[in-house]
Amino acid sequence: IKVGYRVTLINVDVDAFRGWEGNMELTNAGFLAEEPFEFGDVNGDGRVNTADYVLLKRHIMMTYKLNEDQLTRADINGDGKILTQDYVLLKRLIMGTWTPKN
Repeated sequence: IKVGYRVTLINVDVDAFRGWEGNMELTNAGFLAEEPFEFGDVNGDGRVNTADYVLLKRHIMMTYKLNEDQLTRADINGDGKILTQDYVLLKRLIMGTWTPKN
C-alpha cells in the first residue's frame, strides 16, 4: 500500500518561496497535518475499488473535474500529473496485478 500525507502550511508567505529550489527553513510557520491516505483511493472512502477507477476515467475524459484532494490521491505514479498511466496503474492495482513501491 502506497500511503501519502497532505500537509497544509499556515502563516507562510508563499510568494517568498516562489521559484526556490533546495532546502528551506520555515520559522514562525505552522502546519496542519491531515490524515494519511492511500494513493488510488480517489473518492476518499477508505477503499481502492472500481468507484475510484470510474472517477479517474471521467477526469481523464474531461467529463468530471477532480478536486485538489482527489487529484493528489489519483496521482498513482507520483509524477505530479494525472494521465492515462495513472489510470492503467489504478486498474492494475484493483486487479491485483501491480503493487506500488513506497
